[in-house]
Amino acid sequence: MLATPSRLSFLMGAILACAMGANAASKDFTPAKPYFEQNLGQTSGPVKFLQRGPDYTLFLTSNGAVLKLQRKEPSNITQEAVVRMSWENANAANVAGEDIQPGQVNYLNRTDASSNITGVPTYGRVLYRSLYPKIDLIHYSAGGELEHDLRIAAGGDPSAIVLHFEGPDALTVAADGALTAKVGRFQIHQSAPVAYQMIGDRRQPVAVRYALLGDSRVGFQVGPYDRRYELVIDPVLRYSTLVGGTSAVDFNGNPAAATTIVSSMAVDKKGNVYIAGTTTATDYPTTTGAFSRNAGADCERGASFCASSSGFVTKLNPSGSGLVYSTYINTASNGVGIDALAIDAAGNAYITSTDGCSDCEQTPVVLDKLNASGSALAYTFFFTGSCGLGFELANAIAINAAGEAYFAGHTTDTCLPTTSGAFQRTATNLNGEVGYIVRVNAAGTEALDATYFGSSTAPANGQEERIADLKLDSTGNVYV
Repeated sequence: MLATPSRLSFLMGAILACAMGANAASKDFTPAKPYFEQNLGQTSGPVKFLQRGPDYTLFLTSNGAVLKLQRKEPSNITQEAVVRMSWENANAANVAGEDIQPGQVNYLNRTDASSNITGVPTYGRVLYRSLYPKIDLIHYSAGGELEHDLRIAAGGDPSAIVLHFEGPDALTVAADGALTAKVGRFQIHQSAPVAYQMIGDRRQPVAVRYALLGDSRVGFQVGPYDRRYELVIDPVLRYSTLVGGTSAVDFNGNPAAATTIVSSMAVDKKGNVYIAGTTTATDYPTTTGAFSRNAGADCERGASFCASSSGFVTKLNPSGSGLVYSTYINTASNGVGIDALAIDAAGNAYITSTDGCSDCEQTPVVLDKLNASGSALAYTFFFTGSCGLGFELANAIAINAAGEAYFAGHTTDTCLPTTSGAFQRTATNLNGEVGYIVRVNAAGTEALDATYFGSSTAPANGQEERIADLKLDSTGNVYV
């Protein structure tokens, strides 16, 4: 759906005077809505149009887009991330601006007037004609949000549309159909797509959802529709959010640069976004009533040693504009962060980490259940072997309808407490790493099932067998 653009009530002369030379004055302004500049040499050659937002710049090329995210922290350090998106197997589309705006942009250089770029036209939307056979793409902004419509003419094939991402650490599709990309400390949330047809004067909804086609490719799965009429698919980029702190200390207590790494995320049915990971920040944002507002290793559990890094869990509201809760979550002895995160139907968060005990030969997996308000742990469950040597890492987790937690990962431990009747009770990879899977009861008091999961014969010395992900079906089958 295309919004009718409001008119700018002013001219935008000399608004970006500093873009091409130092010491030139610029005039700040707040446009009524975002607009697209035609590239007349103010940025790199492949870019056809660009749009500047308060914390992003969108560059449109002939077959894709580059989204540059930036945000200045209180310390005046600017955090940046870049996402590249390209339309796979698309045509070299004819890219043109539409809905020309009354304002123009001038780039002025006081020290070299010959490099000035003036009279840059601005547009309300950008059209990619015939991106795919009988498929057009339109970029525009509505309600302060970035949108693009894919318009599939009669006879066009929506299954041909594939968007390839470069830059995100992870792409996930939530239960509500939203697409979330994690890019360093930024989160990009794209709402579930909407599809419809205009048949006469009636708007007919059409079922559509994102389809992950691997780690970095996304398409659309479209329900039945009348192929005699145009189909419109309308995704919306909802927000990008930066979460983290700026202050940190090293193991010796000296000031250090803060680093925050998001290792896992989830979205609940209401659209709330949960992120978890590791931070060295001592001022990571926490909320009143949170389980722990203190950085360092898990002093809440009575450990005598506090490390320079901590785990965290943060819940963002559906608009990405505020924290529902945010808390430090530290491992049992030495803060090394969160490896995996899952949410149940009630909003409880289940997280796995590795006990980084600084003086222990054995490093068990720790499974914590954080209540829905983020104020307390419902349980903590430890899983480890009895040999006294080795480590376990759990970087995949899922929760079934009964509240039982399944986690999986890899281990060097040959003495894990596997259960009777397990698929594989002994480790075959005696010289490297082997996978394992565990099911924990809803109370978090015992492992109902535990099995190794690796080759039937011992691999070569040092070979690694790891489980990277885990899914459940409605009947309780496990997929890894």
